[in-house]
Amino acid sequence: MEQFLNTISNQKLWGAIIASVGVILIGFLLAKFKILKQEGKGVINQVVLVISLPALAFSGFMKTITIKALIEQAVILASAFAFYIVLCAISLLWVKFVKFDRKLSNTKIAKTLGGESVSESKALVIWMMLIFGSTTFFGLPIIEAVYGSTGVLAANIWNIPYRIFLYSLCFMLMSGLKFNKANFSKSLRTALLNPIVIATFLGLIFWLSQLIPGLQVEVQKKTYGWFELSKTFPAIERIFAVLRSLASPLIWITIGMTLATVPLKKAVTDKWVWIFVVMKLVLIPIIVLLMMLPLAKTGVITKEVASSMVVFAAVPPSTVVIAYSSRYKMNEVYSAQCSALSTLAAIVLMPLWIILLGVIF
Repeated sequence: MEQFLNTISNQKLWGAIIASVGVILIGFLLAKFKILKQEGKGVINQVVLVISLPALAFSGFMKTITIKALIEQAVILASAFAFYIVLCAISLLWVKFVKFDRKLSNTKIAKTLGGESVSESKALVIWMMLIFGSTTFFGLPIIEAVYGSTGVLAANIWNIPYRIFLYSLCFMLMSGLKFNKANFSKSLRTALLNPIVIATFLGLIFWLSQLIPGLQVEVQKKTYGWFELSKTFPAIERIFAVLRSLASPLIWITIGMTLATVPLKKAVTDKWVWIFVVMKLVLIPIIVLLMMLPLAKTGVITKEVASSMVVFAAVPPSTVVIAYSSRYKMNEVYSAQCSALSTLAAIVLMPLWIILLGVIF
């Protein structure tokens, strides 16, 4: 009970929750009343993707490295690879070996799914939406607001395999490309040239470079790694602080603008959309929670890192997956409905998850 009371009375926690919900609501209202035009959302997203999120990813590594932190991030990296490898393998086996009855086009189930027969393509889209969440656009700003640089560092590490699988395997499956060396190399190259990925790897390299003897700086009789710029070169760090601070409000505004354009009535009345929402926002986070719980309890990772990973799991499907679905005509109506309703539900459920994680850890 004491842990619960401490959690719900945490002003930083509630400040982050109220700020995110409030700014999303502002974006929604500004779009509804045509003050912000939907055409401008593309420009905002470009600023976020090319400038602000790379700055957030890069500055997330601006901490003095320790052996404990190195081990902690290695565990996160291994956990992330395990998560995506296992779930992607399950999805491939499911789609390949589970038999779908193509004669269901006139049944109640098929009508609920939009009048289509239950097909491998729908199963594939559902799996991809379950596996790949909106970690960058939805999860990262919340993690920064609630758990600070410790959570952001772990989030950047988790996102390394996430982006590799999202821009390679997920892309090839949903676009229909053959899984061969040439296509995989091309997809991987596209993933590695993403500005956020480049910033992540640069930040990781600089963070690891602090292990080299002689690259420490003494400030006011305390020793820091050279890359903890807030202590060693605060004027330079301020540039990244300003740029990364743009990410959260701009992303939350665009989420609100998106919700203003989506007709939720049909999605709300579709039980299969609700089934997806429950799996995405409850089941997947529980799986990650079960992964993180023993690691946190044994002290391998901190409670902030463990909580951040669960928050990463409790997000709507990735906008990239929804874009793939739309571009390659793979159940795009269903995926759009799932994205819209799960985004709205995540706004409600995320505060509950954060409070629950505060009590658990």
